[in-house]
Amino acid sequence: MLQIDIKSLADSYGNVVIGGIMEHVKQAGVLSGDSACMLPTKTFSPLCLDTIRSCTTKLAKRLNACGHMNCQYAIIASEDVFLLEANPHASRTVPFVSEAIVHPLAKYACHVREVSS
Repeated sequence: MLQIDIKSLADSYGNVVIGGIMEHVKQAGVLSGDSACMLPTKTFSPLCLDTIRSCTTKLAKRLNACGHMNCQYAIIASEDVFLLEANPHASRTVPFVSEAIVHPLAKYACHVREVSS
């Protein structure tokens, strides 16, 4: 069983952007602070990643998320996707993802929160 960590941004209009999908190198259940991650993912099929993107987008809309949302999923047999947790805030890996995708996610989240209030 492997774990994926996904960073997303949502605004008050229901728009959701996936900032990055990180694959944990260690098995699911290991504290993310104790596990190395890689971005982009290397193990999962396009169908699995599409499922994760779709679930995250639906979840952000359902929760009326505004700003950062961090989700963690467990993946079994490269296809079965289970949500472990969803947090409506930035996590400590946002700077890493921002560097990897060359976009300042924290700055974008601040802007989204500012124009949504």
